[in-house]
Amino acid sequence: MTGPTPLRHNRDFMLLQGGQLLSTFGSSMSSVAYPLLVLAVTHSPAKAGARRLRQVGS
Repeated sequence: MTGPTPLRHNRDFMLLQGGQLLSTFGSSMSSVAYPLLVLAVTHSPAKAGARRLRQVGS
């Protein structure tokens, strides 16, 4: 009699984990990109900082 199959051998579980990893990575990148975009457009570090604070608060 064999034990339970490890989740790393379950294709659906691995797809779910891969999707979660990509989603988390994308969120991290946008938390860097949006303030840099605001800085590039407005040339105002204060506005870029305010954008970052609003992003962290939500």
